This record gives sequence, structure tokens and C-alpha cells, in this order.
Amino acid sequence: MSEVRAFIAVPIPAEIRTAIQDNTTNLRRALGRPLVRWVPSQNIHLTLKFLGNIDEEKLEPLKIALTRQVAQVQRFTIQFGELGIFPSNDRPRVIWIGADTTDNLQILHKAVETAAGKIGCEADHRPFSAHLTIGRFNQRMSNRANRDKIRHAIEATIIPILGNAEVKTVHLYRSELKSSGAVYSKLHSSRLKES
Repeated sequence: MSEVRAFIAVPIPAEIRTAIQDNTTNLRRALGRPLVRWVPSQNIHLTLKFLGNIDEEKLEPLKIALTRQVAQVQRFTIQFGELGIFPSNDRPRVIWIGADTTDNLQILHKAVETAAGKIGCEADHRPFSAHLTIGRFNQRMSNRANRDKIRHAIEATIIPILGNAEVKTVHLYRSELKSSGAVYSKLHSSRLKES
């Protein structure tokens, strides 16, 4: 049986992705590669649920469940800005841009969890933290000097409010891991309810 590595996410408008690139130019220059593997602009998205490897035969039932659940959620607007590190300055793994976690986003997240549960995916019990991953710290280069370098570069970078985006759709993506990095392809779109 064939498996697909997949996730469910909110697509990010081009103008927000451009604003991220423009406002992190100095940060990317200061940290460079291979210390940080930067996410290509076209791959930036707001993940609602990482599914991992799922049986290909579960894709159709998931699409149906996702469409039904997401259609019950009212469209809303989300704001992007701020910069941070997960999980902490002493153990940097991910560099992110923040997204305001509104009640509507929490409702959408629960709807996606419900849809994924219909095909047997386990619910994520950690609190949902809305963010856009823009870079991943290379763990092979984890030493005190590099961790300090990342912390100082993050502290020196001020990210303003980058803009608002209307959340109208949720996409189911396939993720293929290649030597050049992850390649995402959209498998399905589910639309939120119009006001």
C-alpha cells in the first residue's frame, strides 16, 4: 500500500510572503547557510495539522471530511508579524513569524483536527501555536557560539506588522522530501463559509 507524506495548512498570500522576505533580508544574511536552512518563499504556509505518512486510500475520505468541517467555519482575517525561535533560545530549532491566534483560528484548527480524526489520525494534544516557519536550525551545527549567534541576530531583527490576510481556504498538501529540500504540491482545497 502506497503512503503519502501530507499536511493541512492555510496558504499565505504572495504579498505577505514578499513582506517576510523583505523584512528578514539582514537576518538571513547574518545567519546564512548552512547554519539555518531557510524555507523558500513559495513554501511558507500556516500549518494546521501535520499528518505524516498516511495511506493513499485515506486521501479521499480525508478530503470529504475536510470539506465538510471547514465549510462550517466563518471566513476571518489573520495578522502576521513578530519573530521568534522554537522551542527556546538555548535550544533553537525553528525561526518563525508570528500569526495572531484568534478565536476563529482556534475554531478552524479544531475543525481540521476533527476531519483528520475521521481517518484515524491522532489528535495533537499540545496547545496550537500559530506561526510561519521561515527557517530551521541545522542541529549538526549546535554549539554555544552558534546558538548565541542566532539569539543575537533574532534580538537585533525587528519585524513590524507585515499585513493581514483573509483566511478563505485550507489546503491539503503532499510533501516530498528531496535532496534540494521539501517540495509541496496541493492535493485538495476546502473553502470556509462566506459571511
